[in-house]
Amino acid sequence: MRKKGCVFRCRDSLELEKLNMHWPEDWEMDPENVATIDDDTDGKRTVVLPRDGLVPVPENTAEYWDVYDRLTRPPDPRLVQVGPKTGEPSDSRGLHDAWITKLERIQNADLYTYFIGQEARLKQGLLDPVFPEAFDGAPT
Repeated sequence: MRKKGCVFRCRDSLELEKLNMHWPEDWEMDPENVATIDDDTDGKRTVVLPRDGLVPVPENTAEYWDVYDRLTRPPDPRLVQVGPKTGEPSDSRGLHDAWITKLERIQNADLYTYFIGQEARLKQGLLDPVFPEAFDGAPT
């Protein structure tokens, strides 16, 4: 029997993590994407995985209005930069008059599983983040 390479072991590990993942509450599940796995009580349990792809975000949800608030808030003045060729400052007003015409959430179970694993490694000090603030406010 051939030994599996690192890539295959990592893939299998991520697939197992995906089956035991706690998904964000606002993610839409796919009733046709079901798996049966062993649980902690020597039995089996059924797991429904999320739908992958673009999922519409309705206007009457908190998620929709959170995105709207993030889009329309003024930029952080500490991040304003002056263009080297024009001498003009970057945008300091932001999208104060923006309006969302269509909002869709990208659901990617594989990518989310990988992200959560890397986030856990960062929190345990197993990785040295170049930009630790990239994980601030990210879904957990």
